[in-house]
Amino acid sequence: MPFQDYYAAIEEIDPSLSREENLARLRKVAHTWKRDPPVNGGETKRTIASAIETFSSEKLYDAFRKWWEAQEAHVSAPHASEEPAPASVEQRDSAHQDTIFIEGMASALKEVKHSVLELRQLFEARIDRDEGKSKLIEAVVSRLEKYERDFVFNQFQKQIFLDLIGLFDRIEVLRDRPTLGAEFRIDLESLGREVLQILGHQGVFPMENTPSQFDETLQEAVDTVEVYDPEQDKTVTEAARKGFVYQERVLRPEMVVVAKYVKKGDQDD
Repeated sequence: MPFQDYYAAIEEIDPSLSREENLARLRKVAHTWKRDPPVNGGETKRTIASAIETFSSEKLYDAFRKWWEAQEAHVSAPHASEEPAPASVEQRDSAHQDTIFIEGMASALKEVKHSVLELRQLFEARIDRDEGKSKLIEAVVSRLEKYERDFVFNQFQKQIFLDLIGLFDRIEVLRDRPTLGAEFRIDLESLGREVLQILGHQGVFPMENTPSQFDETLQEAVDTVEVYDPEQDKTVTEAARKGFVYQERVLRPEMVVVAKYVKKGDQDD
């Protein structure tokens, strides 16, 4: 029987009480009605029986509580002209933690900017006015501003960019599976392009025209392959993963397979 049928018919039910208290009330009503049945005795008896069954089961009682709380929330929901309901304890705690984190980061950035301003004022007060003054101040401010940009990059942006690059790598691996269906392959290719677009909007791009000779500043060797021609030593034989750059800095080196020169007859050593 739907909760609203017996909840509306039985005045003794009080959702603010415990399950045991409500169950005791219902049994008392059933006992009273058994001695002195109401006019609609059959329907009332079924209603009471359904309610007792619900409140005897913790699972059904939990369902009733959720239904009742949903009704209360709907009734008490603020209209357009009313103030919104206060946030729950969990929501307030989560919002408080977020606020503390944001305020902490904002405070750190504010201190960096304040240091820049103090240094500028110090140099202007102590350095004689000559041709080197302007260049010296600009060099120091430029360095501190770079430190500020690096702070934001290392604390916030770098890990997000690397996570997106990792997602792109997994898409590439799935796309190259020979058993993959043509339609799913097309969807993966489209998803990969979207990830690259998201990275591009933030200034992150795949490396282009990477050297054929291994360069440890741009590339990382993930494997080697033996060659017997010394001129092929340390050449890149395969690009396993794309490299990515951010504002002219290497964000993730290109993952490559590198040739390793071995003299004939030495390969068994």
